[in-house]
Amino acid sequence: MLYFILTFSGYYLSLIFTAVAIYYFQKYKILDVPNHRSNHFSATLTGGGMAIVMSLVLIALLSYLSSADNFFIYFIVATLLLATVSFLDDLKNLAIPIRVLFQIISIGILLYGSLADLDYRYMAFLGFVMLVFLNLYNFMDGIDGSNSVEAIHISSGVVLLSIFTDAIPLEIAALACAITGACLAFLRYNWHPARIFLGDVGSTSLGLILGWMLVILAIQGLYVAAIILPMYYIADSGLTILKRLYSRKKIWQAHSEHFYQIAVRNGLAHNKVVKKIIYCNILLMFLSVTSLHDPLLSLCLAIITTSYSLYGLAQKSNKKSS
Repeated sequence: MLYFILTFSGYYLSLIFTAVAIYYFQKYKILDVPNHRSNHFSATLTGGGMAIVMSLVLIALLSYLSSADNFFIYFIVATLLLATVSFLDDLKNLAIPIRVLFQIISIGILLYGSLADLDYRYMAFLGFVMLVFLNLYNFMDGIDGSNSVEAIHISSGVVLLSIFTDAIPLEIAALACAITGACLAFLRYNWHPARIFLGDVGSTSLGLILGWMLVILAIQGLYVAAIILPMYYIADSGLTILKRLYSRKKIWQAHSEHFYQIAVRNGLAHNKVVKKIIYCNILLMFLSVTSLHDPLLSLCLAIITTSYSLYGLAQKSNKKSS
């Protein structure tokens, strides 16, 4: 029952905050103006991820008031800090070192608030993993609905896993429910053709929280599930980075070389590409659950599933470009 309450709370809070964001962002013309790297053709409202952040912060605050668990304070501070800096980056591009510095600080706050007893070297390693995941997640925000859908997939996957095992802390499953609901509501406005984008405020904040959840899964012994759940995103972004490194290109510069972006550029509609990612994610979610009983087989099947999905997008691209 608690899971349903949190999911619906996240949904309706996000629905309200998104409507408010659309009103004010239209008023003050907070827009993403397309350029030669963009996969959209008209100026679109951006920064809408703030609605998701505010929904999660409010739910975390209410959770703190009802439980007095100090973890929620660390969660609120870390999320608001990164969201504020990222929203400023949406308004005017901040220097990369400034963005990375605040990403590291936010990660440190979140890890300290939840895993303070860990050896500092292990915590530093986990922080690095979160930093990499956060930026990979942000890189993947290139078409309508993609990051919203991925957030729904990972968070609902965490909720599903919590049903089959008691290894996942209640507060993690609770926040996952809230994220699922909040992103479902935002997706109503973010689905192709999108009325509003997540912006860096949404992508980096979700990347922070989702990356932290995956780290918690790994620490609780569910490391195979933590690898399987985000496997499509990790594979698409990771292979693209390797390709750019091989071509001696700067990996931190914006581009349109991801598998899903190439498919869109060669004529496949945003919603069709995202649906293909959804199909892949459904299988990955199922395999994350089966990994509780057969980790090796589930991991191998997840690799095959992800490879087939990437190959399918590449084939679509080749057909469209030929």
